[in-house]
Amino acid sequence: RTPRRAVMSAVARSAQGTPLDGAPLATTAVVIAVAISFALALAANGDFARVCASPRLAFEHPLSSYHRVWTSTFSHGSFPHALLNCLAFVPMASALERSIGTTHFAWLFATFAHAAYALSASAATALWMALGYRASYESCAIGMSGVVFALIVCETNVNDVERRSVFGLFTVSSEYYPIALLLFIQLLMPGVSFIGHAGGIAAGWLYVRGYLNFLLLKETHVEYLEKLAICAPARALASFVPSNADRGARPNAEASSTAFPAFSTVRAIPTRMSEVTRNAFAGNFPGQGRKLGGDGSTTGEMANLVRVDPRALDTLVELGFAEHAARRALQECDGDSQRAIELLTESAAHDANSDEIV
Repeated sequence: RTPRRAVMSAVARSAQGTPLDGAPLATTAVVIAVAISFALALAANGDFARVCASPRLAFEHPLSSYHRVWTSTFSHGSFPHALLNCLAFVPMASALERSIGTTHFAWLFATFAHAAYALSASAATALWMALGYRASYESCAIGMSGVVFALIVCETNVNDVERRSVFGLFTVSSEYYPIALLLFIQLLMPGVSFIGHAGGIAAGWLYVRGYLNFLLLKETHVEYLEKLAICAPARALASFVPSNADRGARPNAEASSTAFPAFSTVRAIPTRMSEVTRNAFAGNFPGQGRKLGGDGSTTGEMANLVRVDPRALDTLVELGFAEHAARRALQECDGDSQRAIELLTESAAHDANSDEIV
Protein backbone atom coordinates (compact mmCIF):
# COMPACT_ATOMS: atom_id res chain seq x y z
CA ARG A 1 0.00 0.00 0.00
CA THR A 2 1.06 3.58 -0.53
CA PRO A 3 2.31 5.50 2.54
CA ARG A 4 -0.73 7.78 2.44
CA ARG A 5 -3.19 4.86 2.44
CA ALA A 6 -1.23 3.16 5.22
CA VAL A 7 -1.36 6.29 7.37
CA MET A 8 -5.10 6.78 6.78
CA SER A 9 -5.73 3.14 7.70
CA ALA A 10 -3.77 3.65 10.91
CA VAL A 11 -5.85 6.73 11.70
CA ALA A 12 -9.06 4.77 11.13
CA ARG A 13 -7.88 1.92 13.36
CA SER A 14 -6.73 4.30 16.09
CA ALA A 15 -10.18 5.92 16.20
CA GLN A 16 -11.80 2.63 17.20
CA GLY A 17 -12.05 2.06 20.94
CA THR A 18 -10.43 5.43 21.71
CA PRO A 19 -11.67 8.62 23.41
CA LEU A 20 -12.94 9.71 19.99
CA ASP A 21 -15.77 7.17 20.36
CA GLY A 22 -18.82 9.18 21.42
CA ALA A 23 -16.99 12.51 21.08
CA PRO A 24 -19.23 15.52 20.31
CA LEU A 25 -19.56 16.87 16.79
CA ALA A 26 -17.11 19.81 16.80
CA THR A 27 -14.41 17.82 18.61
CA THR A 28 -14.73 15.01 16.07
CA ALA A 29 -14.70 17.52 13.19
CA VAL A 30 -11.41 19.00 14.42
CA VAL A 31 -9.77 15.56 14.53
CA ILE A 32 -11.07 14.77 11.04
CA ALA A 33 -9.69 18.10 9.79
CA VAL A 34 -6.29 17.23 11.25
CA ALA A 35 -6.36 13.82 9.53
CA ILE A 36 -7.35 15.34 6.17
CA SER A 37 -4.68 18.04 6.46
CA PHE A 38 -2.06 15.41 7.24
CA ALA A 39 -3.10 13.33 4.23
CA LEU A 40 -2.89 16.39 1.98
CA ALA A 41 0.56 17.18 3.38
CA LEU A 42 1.70 13.65 2.51
CA ALA A 43 0.38 14.11 -1.01
CA ALA A 44 2.37 17.36 -1.26
CA ASN A 45 5.53 15.63 0.02
CA GLY A 46 5.47 17.53 3.30
CA ASP A 47 5.74 21.04 1.86
CA PHE A 48 4.48 23.28 4.69
CA ALA A 49 5.81 26.60 3.43
CA ARG A 50 2.37 27.67 2.17
CA VAL A 51 0.43 26.64 5.25
CA CYS A 52 2.64 27.32 8.28
CA ALA A 53 2.29 30.16 10.78
CA SER A 54 4.89 32.76 9.84
CA PRO A 55 5.20 35.81 12.13
CA ARG A 56 6.96 37.72 9.36
CA LEU A 57 4.13 37.15 6.89
CA ALA A 58 1.50 37.82 9.56
CA PHE A 59 3.14 41.20 10.24
CA GLU A 60 4.01 42.21 6.68
CA HIS A 61 1.03 40.69 4.81
CA PRO A 62 -1.75 40.14 7.37
CA LEU A 63 -4.62 39.80 4.87
CA SER A 64 -3.00 37.59 2.25
CA SER A 65 -1.60 35.30 4.97
CA TYR A 66 -4.82 35.06 7.01
CA HIS A 67 -5.51 31.51 5.80
CA ARG A 68 -2.46 30.42 7.79
CA VAL A 69 -4.45 30.83 11.01
CA TRP A 70 -6.38 27.73 9.97
CA THR A 71 -3.89 25.81 7.87
CA SER A 72 -1.14 26.04 10.49
CA THR A 73 -3.52 24.84 13.21
CA PHE A 74 -4.63 21.70 11.40
CA SER A 75 -1.31 20.85 9.72
CA HIS A 76 1.19 18.57 11.48
CA GLY A 77 4.69 17.54 10.53
CA SER A 78 4.43 13.84 11.31
CA PHE A 79 1.96 11.18 12.34
CA PRO A 80 3.20 11.11 15.99
CA HIS A 81 2.89 14.91 16.09
CA ALA A 82 -0.74 14.77 14.92
CA LEU A 83 -1.59 11.78 17.12
CA LEU A 84 -0.18 13.26 20.34
CA ASN A 85 -1.94 16.58 19.80
CA CYS A 86 -5.25 14.84 19.11
CA LEU A 87 -4.90 12.55 22.13
CA ALA A 88 -4.34 15.60 24.33
CA PHE A 89 -7.11 17.58 22.64
CA VAL A 90 -10.01 15.10 22.55
CA PRO A 91 -10.67 14.54 26.30
CA MET A 92 -10.54 18.24 27.21
CA ALA A 93 -12.44 19.39 24.13
CA SER A 94 -15.15 16.74 24.57
CA ALA A 95 -15.78 17.75 28.18
CA LEU A 96 -15.93 21.43 27.28
CA GLU A 97 -18.21 20.91 24.26
CA ARG A 98 -20.65 18.80 26.27
CA SER A 99 -20.75 21.57 28.86
CA ILE A 100 -21.28 24.64 26.65
CA GLY A 101 -22.69 23.18 23.43
CA THR A 102 -21.30 22.53 19.96
CA THR A 103 -21.80 26.05 18.55
CA HIS A 104 -20.16 27.78 21.50
CA PHE A 105 -17.26 25.33 21.45
CA ALA A 106 -16.67 25.68 17.72
CA TRP A 107 -16.53 29.46 18.12
CA LEU A 108 -14.24 29.17 21.14
CA PHE A 109 -11.90 26.87 19.21
CA ALA A 110 -11.70 29.50 16.47
CA THR A 111 -11.11 32.20 19.08
CA PHE A 112 -8.23 30.25 20.64
CA ALA A 113 -6.70 29.54 17.22
CA HIS A 114 -6.79 33.24 16.26
CA ALA A 115 -5.62 34.46 19.67
CA ALA A 116 -2.71 32.02 19.85
CA TYR A 117 -1.68 32.91 16.30
CA ALA A 118 -1.87 36.67 16.91
CA LEU A 119 -0.10 36.54 20.28
CA SER A 120 2.75 34.33 19.08
CA ALA A 121 3.24 36.47 15.95
CA SER A 122 3.19 39.64 18.06
CA ALA A 123 5.74 38.23 20.51
CA ALA A 124 8.06 37.16 17.70
CA THR A 125 7.76 40.57 16.04
CA ALA A 126 8.44 42.34 19.34
CA LEU A 127 11.58 40.25 19.91
CA TRP A 128 12.84 41.20 16.47
CA MET A 129 12.09 44.91 16.82
CA ALA A 130 13.31 45.27 20.41
CA LEU A 131 16.25 42.87 20.50
CA GLY A 132 17.01 42.13 16.87
CA TYR A 133 16.23 38.44 17.41
CA ARG A 134 14.98 37.16 14.03
CA ALA A 135 14.81 33.38 14.56
CA SER A 136 11.25 33.39 15.85
CA TYR A 137 10.23 36.14 13.43
CA GLU A 138 11.38 34.06 10.45
CA SER A 139 10.05 30.76 11.84
CA CYS A 140 7.44 28.58 10.18
CA ALA A 141 5.30 26.69 12.74
CA ILE A 142 2.54 24.12 12.35
CA GLY A 143 0.36 22.16 14.76
CA MET A 144 -2.62 22.44 17.10
CA SER A 145 -0.47 22.76 20.23
CA GLY A 146 -1.45 26.40 20.77
CA VAL A 147 -5.13 25.48 21.15
CA VAL A 148 -4.21 22.48 23.31
CA PHE A 149 -2.19 24.67 25.68
CA ALA A 150 -5.10 27.15 25.88
CA LEU A 151 -7.40 24.30 26.92
CA ILE A 152 -4.84 23.11 29.49
CA VAL A 153 -4.90 26.57 31.09
CA CYS A 154 -8.71 26.43 31.26
CA GLU A 155 -8.64 22.94 32.76
CA THR A 156 -6.07 23.73 35.43
CA ASN A 157 -8.00 26.84 36.50
CA VAL A 158 -11.16 24.90 37.36
CA ASN A 159 -9.72 21.66 38.71
CA ASP A 160 -9.44 21.05 42.45
CA VAL A 161 -6.12 19.21 42.09
CA GLU A 162 -3.50 21.31 43.88
CA ARG A 163 -0.43 19.70 42.28
CA ARG A 164 0.12 18.17 38.86
CA SER A 165 2.56 15.56 37.62
CA VAL A 166 4.71 16.43 34.62
CA PHE A 167 5.01 13.15 32.71
CA GLY A 168 5.24 11.30 36.03
CA LEU A 169 8.70 12.74 36.72
CA PHE A 170 7.93 15.54 39.17
CA THR A 171 4.99 17.55 40.44
CA VAL A 172 4.28 21.26 40.35
CA SER A 173 1.51 23.51 41.60
CA SER A 174 -1.48 23.42 39.25
CA GLU A 175 -1.18 27.17 38.84
CA TYR A 176 2.21 26.74 37.18
CA TYR A 177 1.54 23.42 35.43
CA PRO A 178 1.08 24.88 31.90
CA ILE A 179 4.35 26.82 32.19
CA ALA A 180 6.19 23.80 33.59
CA LEU A 181 4.85 21.68 30.73
CA LEU A 182 5.92 24.34 28.23
CA LEU A 183 9.49 24.46 29.57
CA PHE A 184 9.84 20.69 29.97
CA ILE A 185 8.64 19.97 26.42
CA GLN A 186 11.06 22.60 25.14
CA LEU A 187 13.94 20.88 26.95
CA LEU A 188 12.95 17.49 25.57
CA MET A 189 12.34 18.76 22.02
CA PRO A 190 14.24 22.01 21.40
CA GLY A 191 12.91 22.15 17.83
CA VAL A 192 9.28 22.76 18.81
CA SER A 193 7.81 26.25 18.64
CA PHE A 194 8.26 27.82 22.07
CA ILE A 195 6.57 31.03 20.89
CA GLY A 196 3.61 29.07 19.50
CA HIS A 197 3.07 27.13 22.74
CA ALA A 198 3.49 30.28 24.84
CA GLY A 199 0.92 32.03 22.64
CA GLY A 200 -1.56 29.27 23.46
CA ILE A 201 -0.93 29.65 27.19
CA ALA A 202 -1.42 33.42 26.90
CA ALA A 203 -4.68 32.89 24.96
CA GLY A 204 -6.00 30.54 27.64
CA TRP A 205 -5.03 32.95 30.41
CA LEU A 206 -6.76 35.87 28.67
CA TYR A 207 -9.89 33.78 28.27
CA VAL A 208 -9.96 32.64 31.89
CA ARG A 209 -9.49 36.24 33.05
CA GLY A 210 -12.31 37.42 30.80
CA TYR A 211 -10.27 39.61 28.46
CA LEU A 212 -11.58 37.72 25.41
CA ASN A 213 -15.24 38.21 26.33
CA PHE A 214 -15.79 40.74 23.56
CA LEU A 215 -14.87 38.08 20.99
CA LEU A 216 -17.34 35.47 22.22
CA LEU A 217 -20.86 34.71 21.05
CA LYS A 218 -23.90 35.85 22.98
CA GLU A 219 -26.62 33.32 23.64
CA THR A 220 -28.98 35.13 21.28
CA HIS A 221 -26.43 34.78 18.47
CA VAL A 222 -26.11 31.06 19.14
CA GLU A 223 -29.86 30.53 19.17
CA TYR A 224 -30.13 32.35 15.85
CA LEU A 225 -27.35 30.31 14.27
CA GLU A 226 -28.71 27.00 15.47
CA LYS A 227 -32.15 27.79 13.99
CA LEU A 228 -30.77 28.44 10.52
CA ALA A 229 -31.80 25.92 7.88
CA ILE A 230 -28.17 25.40 6.91
CA CYS A 231 -27.50 24.05 10.40
CA ALA A 232 -30.35 21.51 10.26
CA PRO A 233 -28.14 18.59 9.13
CA ALA A 234 -25.76 19.23 12.03
CA ARG A 235 -28.63 19.53 14.55
CA ALA A 236 -29.96 16.16 13.38
CA LEU A 237 -26.74 14.39 14.39
CA ALA A 238 -26.68 12.66 17.77
CA SER A 239 -23.22 14.13 18.44
CA PHE A 240 -24.49 17.72 18.17
CA VAL A 241 -24.83 19.35 21.60
CA PRO A 242 -27.40 22.18 21.47
CA SER A 243 -26.98 25.29 23.55
CA ASN A 244 -29.19 25.99 26.56
CA ALA A 245 -28.92 29.36 28.26
CA ASP A 246 -31.10 28.46 31.24
CA ARG A 247 -29.73 25.29 32.74
CA GLY A 248 -26.66 25.80 34.86
CA ALA A 249 -26.61 29.59 34.57
CA ARG A 250 -25.79 31.33 37.82
CA PRO A 251 -28.18 33.99 39.13
CA ASN A 252 -25.48 36.67 39.23
CA ALA A 253 -22.67 37.77 36.96
CA GLU A 254 -20.09 35.55 38.62
CA ALA A 255 -19.02 32.21 37.25
CA SER A 256 -18.06 29.33 39.51
CA SER A 257 -15.59 26.51 39.18
CA THR A 258 -18.44 24.33 38.04
CA ALA A 259 -18.15 26.04 34.66
CA PHE A 260 -16.35 22.99 33.32
CA PRO A 261 -18.11 20.22 35.30
CA ALA A 262 -16.35 17.33 33.63
CA PHE A 263 -12.95 18.87 34.42
CA SER A 264 -13.55 19.18 38.15
CA THR A 265 -12.66 16.58 40.72
CA VAL A 266 -15.78 15.25 42.44
CA ARG A 267 -15.95 16.28 46.08
CA ALA A 268 -18.44 15.66 48.86
CA ILE A 269 -21.43 17.83 47.97
CA PRO A 270 -23.09 19.80 50.81
CA THR A 271 -26.79 19.08 51.13
CA ARG A 272 -27.76 22.78 50.93
CA MET A 273 -26.62 23.13 47.34
CA SER A 274 -29.28 23.32 44.66
CA GLU A 275 -29.85 20.32 42.41
CA VAL A 276 -28.35 22.19 39.44
CA THR A 277 -25.17 22.95 41.38
CA ARG A 278 -25.07 19.40 42.77
CA ASN A 279 -25.22 18.01 39.25
CA ALA A 280 -22.52 20.40 38.13
CA PHE A 281 -20.14 19.20 40.82
CA ALA A 282 -20.83 15.59 39.90
CA GLY A 283 -20.45 16.22 36.18
CA ASN A 284 -24.03 15.12 35.42
CA PHE A 285 -25.15 17.08 32.38
CA PRO A 286 -27.14 14.74 30.14
CA GLY A 287 -28.58 16.24 26.99
CA GLN A 288 -28.15 19.89 26.18
CA GLY A 289 -25.13 22.02 26.94
CA ARG A 290 -25.28 24.86 29.40
CA LYS A 291 -24.14 28.43 29.82
CA LEU A 292 -20.85 28.96 31.58
CA GLY A 293 -21.55 32.30 33.20
CA GLY A 294 -24.28 34.66 34.26
CA ASP A 295 -25.55 37.76 32.53
CA GLY A 296 -22.46 38.51 30.45
CA SER A 297 -20.92 36.53 27.60
CA THR A 298 -22.03 32.95 27.53
CA THR A 299 -18.54 31.58 27.77
CA GLY A 300 -16.55 34.57 28.99
CA GLU A 301 -17.93 34.81 32.51
CA MET A 302 -14.99 32.71 33.70
CA ALA A 303 -13.44 36.16 34.14
CA ASN A 304 -14.70 36.06 37.72
CA LEU A 305 -13.75 32.43 38.26
CA VAL A 306 -11.22 33.18 41.00
CA ARG A 307 -12.47 36.60 42.06
CA VAL A 308 -13.42 36.19 45.69
CA ASP A 309 -12.65 38.56 48.53
CA PRO A 310 -9.03 37.70 49.46
CA ARG A 311 -9.64 38.73 53.07
CA ALA A 312 -12.62 36.38 53.35
CA LEU A 313 -10.57 33.62 51.73
CA ASP A 314 -7.66 34.18 54.13
CA THR A 315 -10.08 34.03 57.08
CA LEU A 316 -11.45 30.65 56.01
CA VAL A 317 -7.97 29.28 55.39
CA GLU A 318 -6.88 30.45 58.86
CA LEU A 319 -9.85 28.53 60.27
CA GLY A 320 -8.32 25.36 58.84
CA PHE A 321 -10.25 24.91 55.59
CA ALA A 322 -8.38 23.99 52.40
CA GLU A 323 -7.92 26.99 50.09
CA HIS A 324 -9.59 25.40 47.04
CA ALA A 325 -12.58 24.30 49.16
CA ALA A 326 -12.84 27.74 50.78
CA ARG A 327 -12.71 29.49 47.40
CA ARG A 328 -15.46 27.28 45.99
CA ALA A 329 -17.64 27.78 49.07
CA LEU A 330 -17.30 31.57 48.80
CA GLN A 331 -18.25 31.40 45.13
CA GLU A 332 -21.28 29.26 45.93
CA CYS A 333 -22.37 31.66 48.67
CA ASP A 334 -21.75 34.85 46.66
CA GLY A 335 -18.97 35.94 49.01
CA ASP A 336 -20.94 35.46 52.26
CA SER A 337 -18.31 34.19 54.71
CA GLN A 338 -20.79 32.92 57.31
CA ARG A 339 -22.72 30.86 54.79
CA ALA A 340 -19.46 29.57 53.33
CA ILE A 341 -18.37 28.36 56.78
CA GLU A 342 -21.70 26.57 57.17
CA LEU A 343 -21.28 24.83 53.82
CA LEU A 344 -17.71 23.81 54.58
CA THR A 345 -18.72 22.51 58.02
CA GLU A 346 -21.58 20.49 56.51
CA SER A 347 -19.21 19.11 53.89
CA ALA A 348 -16.74 18.06 56.59
CA ALA A 349 -19.53 16.40 58.55
CA HIS A 350 -20.62 14.61 55.38
CA ASP A 351 -17.08 13.31 54.89
CA ALA A 352 -16.90 12.11 58.48
CA ASN A 353 -20.21 10.25 58.19
CA SER A 354 -19.08 8.65 54.95
CA ASP A 355 -15.88 7.44 56.59
CA GLU A 356 -17.84 5.93 59.48
CA ILE A 357 -20.13 4.07 57.12
CA VAL A 358 -17.19 2.64 55.18
